[in-house]
Amino acid sequence: MCSFLKVFYDATLQFSGSLYPTSNLYFPQIFGIHLKLVEEKNSPDEYMKKIATQMWNKFNKYWADFNVLLAIAVVFDPRYKLSFIDFCYKKLYGEGSSQFKAIESALYELYDEYVQASKNSTTSDSTSHQGSNDNVRQSNVEGESSQNNILEEFDKYDNDDPGSNTTSQLHLYLLEPRAKRTSSINMLEFWKAQQYRYPELAKLAMDILCVPVSTVASESAFSVGGRIFNEYQSSLKPDVVEALVFGLNVAIDNLTQNVMNLNINEDNTEVILKKSVLEEEMRIVA
Repeated sequence: MCSFLKVFYDATLQFSGSLYPTSNLYFPQIFGIHLKLVEEKNSPDEYMKKIATQMWNKFNKYWADFNVLLAIAVVFDPRYKLSFIDFCYKKLYGEGSSQFKAIESALYELYDEYVQASKNSTTSDSTSHQGSNDNVRQSNVEGESSQNNILEEFDKYDNDDPGSNTTSQLHLYLLEPRAKRTSSINMLEFWKAQQYRYPELAKLAMDILCVPVSTVASESAFSVGGRIFNEYQSSLKPDVVEALVFGLNVAIDNLTQNVMNLNINEDNTEVILKKSVLEEEMRIVA
């Protein structure tokens, strides 16, 4: 039972809202849960088999319809890359599974969209710059204009060369050796440092990695906020709300600590007096 529950415990720690985990953490943890449920479904222990089967029925509803973006996110973790997805799907579905091909296809299509968007942006900037220099170009001599046409033709020739763009940024990144799996890497800082080597790929990576895996933190904030916002305090400024939320949390923590520090060996009258004071403080905080 401990072995079975450990995968859920580890996932809970990874997805803890207070840590604001990036989306690359999702797939390895969910894959571990998937594998463990399948393993226990075939367990000779009838009790564990029954539990795992019931859990699998619910888990599979989400697994069958989960967003492929959360699988793609692990590709941008240099410790895993596309190899990890390939490894996982082989263990689950065997060699050359359609599930892996779907993830791989979605990854390349998404990357191509970012590359195209970058080209369109560059072309737009170039056209704007060209328009601002129309008066200058009108003063050019015929020979200079002809030379520019030749150079532009050469640019097109270079872009049309089949061997010039066969290696994309995504392909180069995937060919690089993976980082050590146990190493500690801040994903957003890593891709910020890669934006000059892989501009389009880095933009795609940061857009995907910033997707929150858990909404625990935001839900917790709204829960505390319910004690502060009311019909009389519904237009507070953000800095005021932050101060109130922080102050409320500190007050509750202090009160909890004071309750824990009550000495049960003290005179009953003194204990009752302290308890009544603490209850009044908690009522004021609430």
